[in-house]
Amino acid sequence: MAHKLRTFDRLDNFTDKAQSRRNERMARLMNQLVAVDSHIFRIESGIERPESLSLSALKLHRSGLLEGIRRMRDC
Repeated sequence: MAHKLRTFDRLDNFTDKAQSRRNERMARLMNQLVAVDSHIFRIESGIERPESLSLSALKLHRSGLLEGIRRMRDC
């Protein structure tokens, strides 16, 4: 009886899971970026007042999200 080696199947499964996690993280970062961008827009437009974070803190958070997205795209 011949035994099948499933080494490549496991590797493919591992890379599929890793890619899935990367996609989930990218989607989460993009959602956060949209939320922060719209919050900044509402504050700058005078529609909303800054509550807990200042405008500069929100902009700093946005730049961190953008940097995270750029790093993920470069990988």
